[in-house]
Amino acid sequence: MNRVEVVIPVLNGMDTIEACIKGLLSQTVRPVKIIAIDSGSKDGTVEFLKSIPEVELVEIPAAEFNHGETRNLGWKYCQEDFIFFTVQDAIPTNNTLLETMLKHFKNNQVAGVCGQQIVEHDPEKNPIQWFRPVHEASVSVVSISSKENFQKLTPSAKDKLTAWDDVVAMYRLSVLKSTPFRKTLYGEDKLWAMDALSAGYSLVVDSNAKVYHYHHYDYKQAYNRYFVSTYLKYKSVGLVPQEPPPLGMKKKLTWLKLLFKSKGVSVFEFPKWIRYNTAMYTAMTNARKDFNQAMSDETTLNNLYLKACGVSNRV
Repeated sequence: MNRVEVVIPVLNGMDTIEACIKGLLSQTVRPVKIIAIDSGSKDGTVEFLKSIPEVELVEIPAAEFNHGETRNLGWKYCQEDFIFFTVQDAIPTNNTLLETMLKHFKNNQVAGVCGQQIVEHDPEKNPIQWFRPVHEASVSVVSISSKENFQKLTPSAKDKLTAWDDVVAMYRLSVLKSTPFRKTLYGEDKLWAMDALSAGYSLVVDSNAKVYHYHHYDYKQAYNRYFVSTYLKYKSVGLVPQEPPPLGMKKKLTWLKLLFKSKGVSVFEFPKWIRYNTAMYTAMTNARKDFNQAMSDETTLNNLYLKACGVSNRV
C-alpha cells in the first residue's frame, strides 16, 4: 500500500514540468517510478526528463497521441498496484497527496480515487478563480450496482457521478487492465469513470487531495474547451446544455467583490480581469449556443467538435 508509480503525458512542458516532478518526488510516499510519455517536445523537456533518475521516458510520435490510448500505454510500463495520473503543469499542494489517495484503496472495491485541482493565490492567475473554499474538505464514495441501474439515472445524475479528473487521479492497476481508457480525443477520465461504475466498482472523490493547476485561456481556447466538454457530456450521458443567462451587473459586482478581496492584485488591474472574465463568460455562452443550434444535425455537430479538438485536446 506504500508503493505507487506515476504516469504523465508531456509536450513542451519546460515551464512547469520541473516543479511537477519536484513536487512528486517530495511526497511522503515517494513514487517508485515516474513514466513520462512525450509526444514530440522541442523545448528541452526531453533532455530534462532524461536527467532525472526516477523518470522513465517513453517517446511517441505526435500523431499517435490521444488522451485515452496514451494513458493506457503509460500504465503498461508500470508494475506496482497503484498508478497516479497527472499532467505536466499540475503541482501538488503538499507532500501528502499520494499518501492521502492511497489510503482509500484499503477497500478492495475501490477502483480509483480522484482529487481536486485548484488555482493558487497568484496575481498572475485569474483572481476570480482563486481557491476560496466555502466548506470543509470532504470524501465521497460513489458506486452503482450495475450498468442497468446506471442507465436508469437522469442525465444530470450520470454527469455528477462521472465527474472525474485525470489531472489528479489514482487507479488500481488491476482495474485498468480489465477496464482500460477508451481511445478518445478528449474526456478519457469521464468515460473511464462511467465504465468503472457500470462494471460495479466504487470510486472515491477526496477533496483533501489537491494540486495547483491553471490555464490562462484566450477566447478561442476557452470556446473550444467549453464546446468539447459540452459535446462529451451530451454524447456520454445525454446531458443537453442549458445556455447561461446574459451577463449582468450582478455577476460583475460579484467579480469586483472577489477582486477587492484578492491580496496582491492592484485596483488598476481590476478592469483587465473584468474584461478577461467577461470574455470567458462570452466564450462559454457562445459555445453552448452553437452546440444547441448544431444538435439537430449530427454531421455538423461532429465536425464542430473535431474542429474544436484541434486546439483544446492537448490541454
